[in-house]
Amino acid sequence: MKLKKLFALALAGVMALALLTGCGKTGMNARERAVAEGIAAKLTVLGIPITVENLPETKQLAAFFKPSWMPQDGSTNMLNIDWDTDIKMMNIIEKAYPPSRYFAEIIILEIKDGMDTAAEISDFWDQKVCYYIIQDGPNLSNRVGKICTTTIKSEGKTYRFMLYLLEDKTVTIT
Repeated sequence: MKLKKLFALALAGVMALALLTGCGKTGMNARERAVAEGIAAKLTVLGIPITVENLPETKQLAAFFKPSWMPQDGSTNMLNIDWDTDIKMMNIIEKAYPPSRYFAEIIILEIKDGMDTAAEISDFWDQKVCYYIIQDGPNLSNRVGKICTTTIKSEGKTYRFMLYLLEDKTVTIT
């Protein structure tokens, strides 16, 4: 259970890191970039090379987001995504990232009023994020990460939505 949470946290960090380099091409603002850089810096201790990339699937997946996904009682940090939406998101991911090579996760953090960049990074690191594994990939012993983020406003709240991918570099696709 702790390993799964650590992996989810690492995935979230990788996703945030992706914001810093690649997502800027799609209009990532300075704050999103700063949050991603901060998370990426903390994740380097896990030894996972992480790149920030423009992953178009991030916005596709974010379009499905509903505030009802967020746990209401605080008893879990798993997102409550319905089956139909899960299948649709899985299809988007599998089309671009084969399950034999990639692990994929979404991570969502509610950005509270007055929250600064340091607080977002802290909440991420303190596992105050919610996550959902879309695609459980291979044994990722030789892995590299990719991350991309976007901001969602819904029902008067603001959320940081991240797509985190881990790629197994030992698998060759022919």
